[in-house]
Amino acid sequence: MQAKKLTIIDANFNRAREGLRVVEDLERFFFKKNRFLKIRRLRHELSRIFENDYEKLVKSRNVQKDEGRKLKEKPRKTLREVFIANIFRTGEALRVLEEILKKDEPDKAGKIKKIRFKLYTIEKEFVKDGIYEKN
Repeated sequence: MQAKKLTIIDANFNRAREGLRVVEDLERFFFKKNRFLKIRRLRHELSRIFENDYEKLVKSRNVQKDEGRKLKEKPRKTLREVFIANIFRTGEALRVLEEILKKDEPDKAGKIKKIRFKLYTIEKEFVKDGIYEKN
């Protein structure tokens, strides 16, 4: 696979895992609606998809030249904003992974699509309960 594709995959794999971890920890330590294990399972499913690619993904990184490291994020005022930003971040990253992998690794793309739709289901549960709205 091309080095540029590997860089895109690495960035979005990291972004998705990080976003899931933030949502997982919000659920585990703050919302406490017993959904953190679902989120944790998603994170682990995603990690398993790329477990054999770790070294080539890390080697594809060029942190010093990554323009994204210079971007400023707006501050979050509430845990609701943190939650929403990280759900969105994760969904977007999963979609990028799915699209990039469709041509060369359709099996991985299909597994990521399933994770993305599981995320949407979990997101709907949170919104339906309104548990993050007050914070």
